[in-house]
Amino acid sequence: MSKKTLEIAALIVILVIPMFLNFYYLWLFCLASIFATYTLSWFLMEKLCGRTSFGHTLPFGLTAYIAAIAIFFKYPLYLMPLIALLVAMVSATIFYATSFLDRVKFVFATFLYSIVLWEFAPFVVIKGDMLYGGEEGFSIPMLPTKAVYLFSSCLLFVTFVFLIVLHNSKLGLKMMAVRDDEEAALAIGINVKQIKVLNCVFSSLFASFAGLMYTLHFSHVDPDIFSVENAVFPFIASVFAGGYLVPVIGSYILIFASKYLNSILPQFHLFLYAIILIISPKLRRFSNARG
Repeated sequence: MSKKTLEIAALIVILVIPMFLNFYYLWLFCLASIFATYTLSWFLMEKLCGRTSFGHTLPFGLTAYIAAIAIFFKYPLYLMPLIALLVAMVSATIFYATSFLDRVKFVFATFLYSIVLWEFAPFVVIKGDMLYGGEEGFSIPMLPTKAVYLFSSCLLFVTFVFLIVLHNSKLGLKMMAVRDDEEAALAIGINVKQIKVLNCVFSSLFASFAGLMYTLHFSHVDPDIFSVENAVFPFIASVFAGGYLVPVIGSYILIFASKYLNSILPQFHLFLYAIILIISPKLRRFSNARG
């Protein structure tokens, strides 16, 4: 049995176990699966394009926010995937335009997107004689947790399998060639612009649908969806990443560790995030050396 088959089998086990747990753990596993998809969408850009983004809250958070507002105003649920697609295309366009910067500037430029969205998200809307939004965000009717978990786990599985297939395809090899040396890739006939567009589209698409799952799961979205914490989450979750299963497990560990640490001291998990960010260069070098 190949390593990829084992990874897929391990993921299936991870996704099936929560169906036999109580409501709290099912809810927590659902949240973890959503953030695992978010991390994999980020990892797709980092692994196959060599671009480290701190701005994936753009497709993730913007879809969550717009979907919450649309449901709040009684738009039907079947229109929500369309919102996710539109946000993904807009996000992909922005990421593609930013990809012409060098890799260091790309990091700071994408991080700026998250900060700008975080600052401008607390707007208000008028419904009847009432004001909604602002720092409180928007709430929508709650959906059954098992139903949301079914959708979020399917999304995670599809994302995971897609990345494995893409990694081993001709397109994936072209993406990695562009990642390693854009000029050399261009010299051997690879359409670098097309490869960048496809990478940005794939990455934004999965992040956008993860954002939609976030809204359906929480039934509430506020400006903190664009927070620095969410912006750096995929980077921290995949700091040990070699294959595609490690970012998934890292996301689950971070979600569960955050809930546990918060029970000790509110926001204490941010201390853990800070430590990982500080030592991340050494952790990355260790991971790459093992790889």
